[in-house]
Amino acid sequence: MNIQKTSKDVFLAIDANAIVHRAFHAYPSTLQTEDGVQVNAVYGFTVMLLEALKQFHPEYVLCAFDTKAPTFRHIEFAEYKGTRKPTDQSLLDQFPLVEEVLKAFNIPIIKQEGFEADDILGTISKMVDSGKWKNENLDFYILSGDRDLLQLVKNDIRVCLPAGNFKNLVLYDTDEVFKYIGVYPNQIIDYKAIVGDASDNIPGIKGIGGKTAVDLLKEYGDMDEIYKNISKLKPRLQVLFGEGIEQAEMSRMLATIEQDMHVDIHLEDCRTKDFDRSNVLEMFKKFSFRSLMTKIEDLFGKEESSDSPQLSIFGTNSNTEIDWQSVEIFKELTGRSKEMIIGYVSKEESYNGEPFYVVRFNFVGGGSQDSLFKEIDTQIPQDCITTFYNWEELTAQKHIVLNYDKSFDTMLFAHTISSGKKTLTFKDLAFDYAGKIFEEKLSPLRMTDILDAIVEIREKETKKANETELYEYTLKSIKEYLKVDGDYLINVLKKVEMPVAEILGKMERRGIKIDAGYLKALDTEVKSTMDRLSK
Repeated sequence: MNIQKTSKDVFLAIDANAIVHRAFHAYPSTLQTEDGVQVNAVYGFTVMLLEALKQFHPEYVLCAFDTKAPTFRHIEFAEYKGTRKPTDQSLLDQFPLVEEVLKAFNIPIIKQEGFEADDILGTISKMVDSGKWKNENLDFYILSGDRDLLQLVKNDIRVCLPAGNFKNLVLYDTDEVFKYIGVYPNQIIDYKAIVGDASDNIPGIKGIGGKTAVDLLKEYGDMDEIYKNISKLKPRLQVLFGEGIEQAEMSRMLATIEQDMHVDIHLEDCRTKDFDRSNVLEMFKKFSFRSLMTKIEDLFGKEESSDSPQLSIFGTNSNTEIDWQSVEIFKELTGRSKEMIIGYVSKEESYNGEPFYVVRFNFVGGGSQDSLFKEIDTQIPQDCITTFYNWEELTAQKHIVLNYDKSFDTMLFAHTISSGKKTLTFKDLAFDYAGKIFEEKLSPLRMTDILDAIVEIREKETKKANETELYEYTLKSIKEYLKVDGDYLINVLKKVEMPVAEILGKMERRGIKIDAGYLKALDTEVKSTMDRLSK
């Protein structure tokens, strides 16, 4: 979709109900939060919102919603939308969550009992086109999933609808509407009055189809002119229009979007505003929308403030000297430490494909030091409290001697307390437990950020473990086999997960010895058997 750049300010109005409904059916119901709350419609809506903000760069934006109350159309025609199935409760439950998204982005929400979102958008469009905002030099765009809104299209008013892929938008101006339906926007109401609209249970004139309606509107312009010239129609059409006049008038009323509502909003209320990224981050964490965080940075840029919740992503400058320390320095600092934080960045997560270590030494006499290493020593003092990131991959690379009772690994523990989780990366852990944003590839220039995140991840994981209620059978098994009476999941980590990871790491380092002679003999035996059976 190409947005024509003009000197006018862009006003983007969103038909929230239509987009949420489309999103609900476009994304799988398996999109859920960690607590099992279904958020597929919220996710789809948020994807569309960010895509629209990216494409339109609006100066003004608002979102219109339906309400649960009957509209004036239901009062006039009780069967209006009467053929629709009841809305799925799992969809209804997501509307308040969508409003949370909009509030986090400081986007105004408008809804009014007795009217639909379409009517709000129709009224706003008239305010822009010929009402109190007509001199504000605005290009007005409506984002919807509802073709009914195409009747509002004019020179400075356009409608965008998703097509095919939910995120693909098609922009409709007057010419595009004509190509799409065969009539112009100002004829759509009469078109629906004649043919009806099954989705809204608008009856129309029984027996007249779309092609006939298009032909008549091309010849006569509107329905009133058709009735004025009814004697010129074919006998069958004369009968149908004559018998259906009341239905046609009612259908026209039902199909007409109201444009003269009282909407208590000022243009300045709709001006795009800054938003608190920490609130958006917390919301995305709540909804498990990790993948959308980078879209925020693409759209609004990266925050540089050190007070921000780590939204700034520092790239690696090839001209920056990285102060790598030696294994001898690691040994010396380890000997003075009461606690160590060790993050192993594997080649898969490293910015240049080369693994490295970030280490924080907290010294016995006070003070600390953060350092970078390409290699570390394999000996950790038995009385040193050690927190790891990526122990499983680290121990696959080298045999580390340490006291498991004084050790902790953030990656293994994340899997211990959330066993259904897929493969995690540091980016995932930092987002889920520390509310910090990192790129997929980690740079040594973010050493302190990485170490701070590991500390916070450990604290949040421990808190979650302490708040987790275990099944009685699980609790009994841990007590019986591990001989512990507290910190059950942490003890599973220290007494089971980390030692097993070391054994698996040793297997990976050494490989598994095979008896080549036996396998060769087995191969000969199998071939002989196959030859015998095939004869």
